[in-house]
Amino acid sequence: MKAEELHTAHHRAGHFVVHRHIRVRDPHFQGGSAFDAKTATRGRDLPLHGMDYRRRQATLDDRAAAERRGADAAVFPESDTQDVKNYVVYLYAGAAAELKFDRSRAKEVRISASRDDEKARKLLEELRRPDLEAELRASAAGLVRQHWSEVRYLAIELLRYKTLGSEEAELVCNVATAVQALATYRSSHRRGRR
Repeated sequence: MKAEELHTAHHRAGHFVVHRHIRVRDPHFQGGSAFDAKTATRGRDLPLHGMDYRRRQATLDDRAAAERRGADAAVFPESDTQDVKNYVVYLYAGAAAELKFDRSRAKEVRISASRDDEKARKLLEELRRPDLEAELRASAAGLVRQHWSEVRYLAIELLRYKTLGSEEAELVCNVATAVQALATYRSSHRRGRR
C-alpha cells in the first residue's frame, strides 16, 4: 500500500466526517442543498479517488456581471456567512485529517490540499474576511480530532474497498462512534473488576 493512498483515504474521510457533523452548503450554488450534510451524499459513492458531487449552475457568473455593473456583489449576505464559514471548514478538513494521520509529510499535504486551500482563500476574500483562515483551520482540525475514530475507520474502509456508498460510509462512521463509546465505557466502568 502506497503512502499516497493512505493520505488520500484520510483526506477523503476527513471531508466526509466533517461534512457529516456540520451543516455544509457550497455558497456558490443556489437552492441551498448542494452540500447539505443530510442529502448531499445520499445515494452517492464516496470514492477513494476523485469526489463526484453533482453541482448546479454556479452563481459566480451573476456576481461577476453585477461587479462589472459596479454593484458590491462579492459580499455575501449576512445569512450566508455561516454557510461560507462551514464550507471553508469542510475544505480544510481533508488536510487536517492528513496531518493528524502523519505530520511528517506536511509539505506533501500542503501540495495535495492546494485546490481546497485556493477555494477557501477565494471564499474568504469574497466574504472579506481573510483573517478567519487560522480560526477556520483550527475548527477543521478540532472536528477531525473530535471525530478521529470515524475518520480512521472510514479511511480503512476506503483503502479496502476503494469506493463506499454514502449509506455504507454513514454506517462505518456509526460503528466507529459505537466502538469508541464502548471503549470509553469499559475504561471508566471496569477498573478494578478483574
